[in-house]
Amino acid sequence: MPKEVPILSQFRHERDTWKRLLMFAEEENNILKNRIAEVVISMSNNSKALLEKLDEFQNAFIMEDRIIMSLKNEINEKNRLLNNDFYKNDSLFIEAKKQQKIMRTRIEETEAAFNKLKINFNAFLGETL
Repeated sequence: MPKEVPILSQFRHERDTWKRLLMFAEEENNILKNRIAEVVISMSNNSKALLEKLDEFQNAFIMEDRIIMSLKNEINEKNRLLNNDFYKNDSLFIEAKKQQKIMRTRIEETEAAFNKLKINFNAFLGETL
């Protein structure tokens, strides 16, 4: 089945793209958490409402860390399905395609939610500071 080898290459390419995306999201998330610290340190107004909102964002960023770690672990687990012979076994091939599709959707949803969180955080700071 040499025709199936390109799908293995595609799955691996997609997996590597997800890993890079998650590394970037992890780095971006750290920057945002550091931004909260910078804002708190430089605050002249210790408004309880402002601190509570910053705490909400901090908790959301911590949750994002957990989601990123979970996705990284899941990608590593699914990687076992992508051995060189998976496409020769119909049931493994079907399962790998199914898992790839599920993972693709989860990555897409996570990326969209994280982008929305970043936009909301920056808009909040822009309107509040």
